[in-house]
Amino acid sequence: MSVYQRVFPEILLVAFFLLHTFFFSLAGIISPGRMRVLGVDPICYFSYLPTLLLDRDLDFENEYLALDDSGVLVQYPLTPLGRRPNGFSIGPSLAVSPFYLSAHGFLKLTGKGPADGLSPPYQVSCFLGIACYSLAGLILLFHWAKIFFSPLVAFVGTALAWFSSVAVFYAYPITFMPHAISSFFVLLFLYYAEKTREDGRGRRWILLGLFAGVMTLMRWQNVLFSLYLLPEIRGFRNKTIHASRIVLFLFALVLVFFPQMIVWKRLYGQFLTVPQGGGFLVWTRPRILSILFSTFNGLFSWTPICLLGVLGLFPGMREPETRQAAKLLLIMFLLQLYVNSAVFDWHGSWGFGMRRFMDCLPIFVLGICSLLKLAERKKYLLLLSLGLCLFALWNYLFLAQYYLHLVAWNRPLTFHEMVTDKLHLYASMERRSLVNTARVSAEQGHLDDADKATLLAQEIDPNHADIYFTAGRIAASLGETERALAFYKEALRLGPGDRDVMRALTALRLQRDGLHK
Repeated sequence: MSVYQRVFPEILLVAFFLLHTFFFSLAGIISPGRMRVLGVDPICYFSYLPTLLLDRDLDFENEYLALDDSGVLVQYPLTPLGRRPNGFSIGPSLAVSPFYLSAHGFLKLTGKGPADGLSPPYQVSCFLGIACYSLAGLILLFHWAKIFFSPLVAFVGTALAWFSSVAVFYAYPITFMPHAISSFFVLLFLYYAEKTREDGRGRRWILLGLFAGVMTLMRWQNVLFSLYLLPEIRGFRNKTIHASRIVLFLFALVLVFFPQMIVWKRLYGQFLTVPQGGGFLVWTRPRILSILFSTFNGLFSWTPICLLGVLGLFPGMREPETRQAAKLLLIMFLLQLYVNSAVFDWHGSWGFGMRRFMDCLPIFVLGICSLLKLAERKKYLLLLSLGLCLFALWNYLFLAQYYLHLVAWNRPLTFHEMVTDKLHLYASMERRSLVNTARVSAEQGHLDDADKATLLAQEIDPNHADIYFTAGRIAASLGETERALAFYKEALRLGPGDRDVMRALTALRLQRDGLHK
């Protein structure tokens, strides 16, 4: 087999990635102008870079004031040590620091922009870093699958798992969200652990500890993936592994994770803490069914390929090549499921899909490949692969809905939004355009035009809350309180739990009740 034949699957995967980048760039979705650090989580992740590399302190005051237009972050209570809090991991910022420092050097040398650590070139550099880690993760995912399966099955399974899941979105997220970085380091740990399983040297255990420390530095719950070593660690009791190997592993893990502990000590006064506070994790009330099946970013409802990935672990347990890995990965999935479902905002708010499970990509790909292997034996591989491509189509239609704001980002979706709209996407785009026209016309004082636009939007598709929310705002601005209330109630009926509508409805009721007193 020639070198070209050996690397052909990787070339195809890179080509698919670049095609995705090319077409979404043509659509204006991937562009430097959109690569901005916005929102609480992204600002907290990003702020480590200027405060450590340029300011050389852990005072986030100036970063929060400069980046957070809403002013939310400076309203948070100070830590017990009187510092601005940062409840997010330091790892992602360290991972993209080479890209960030390259931008800093470029600006220093050329003077093309302010070398202040916060300007757009710095932010764009971090997004490029995320894209690089994402592409590297895609290739590494294929090599992970190839340990257990033929190159053909590994390639098809990798392409389906990646392009049918949230991974394709978080390669170029709408703001600085480092899930692709975390996923890469989880893959690196699992790949090295499996690939070197027969190597009993101490050097291997040091490297495993280093990789485990890095993935934990990205997202703290990633430490649970260290349980992949459980069968080997159990060998300590059977005298098949020396205790010094475990000590080396733990020492290396803690050594790499120590920067996070220093940050916690400087900010909160403790080496180990839950910086979000005691109410962040509700261990006794995990929302397991909701996190899996809710239309509010549910793992299986938004990305059904992940359901196949989990189900596929069971036939994988019957194969000698994958029996142990499938069992261990199922345990790790269940642990990740419990932790993620115990978070008070289990849905992840405005994110695309269930992003907190992106680290489980190696789990899903092994399950998908197990199903493809069964199909390969029965000569149905091509047929099953083509059928599973429907999941990629579903995912890309969801991407279009999300990017174009055709669906709500802050509440559960209706069946109509999740399913029916995908069958007439162009009509949904027309409806959304009319709603935007109505909003702009109302802001400019052209209320008759705004009213006509909302009526036309209702004619196209009356089953969307944004039409009635906009109509309610227009009616409220005209002083037609009862009509506005009726529109808001209809919006809530179509979009239960929409916080924007609920706030507007509450404010209008208070205004009405105040006038009647």
